[in-house]
Amino acid sequence: VWPLWFTRGEVSQGLRWLRIALGAPTPISPARATALYAAGSLSIFPSDHEGARRYLREALDAERALGNPFGEVRVLNSLAVLSIETGAFTDARDALGRCLEVLRSDPQRRGLPQVLANLAGVELALGHLAAARELLEESLPLLREGR
Repeated sequence: VWPLWFTRGEVSQGLRWLRIALGAPTPISPARATALYAAGSLSIFPSDHEGARRYLREALDAERALGNPFGEVRVLNSLAVLSIETGAFTDARDALGRCLEVLRSDPQRRGLPQVLANLAGVELALGHLAAARELLEESLPLLREGR
């Protein structure tokens, strides 16, 4: 549901519902990890960077406890977006590097083009033009395949 709130510009409504749901004491579960991820991701763009960081770190801990590397990737990607928003490009590069480790080992390579493009943007911001180009060239055939 959270992408709908984001797309429709109803971020505050989504956050309100997620805060209510997350306020209930519940054990770590895939649903709680997803709600934490959603709350963190939605918090980035109204510039609640501390709230976003808090939710995303808790989501990352939950995904790791659940042993879900692809859940970890989605959270790390959002942490990287948060780092980009705050100008912490080295932190973004580190988070996206961990994403690449996981995604390159996935035969389906789902999500890899997005992470490569995000990392290319970070490298570009850091002035590493050749690295950015290499990452974009790696993503192009994957995008053509529809990954």
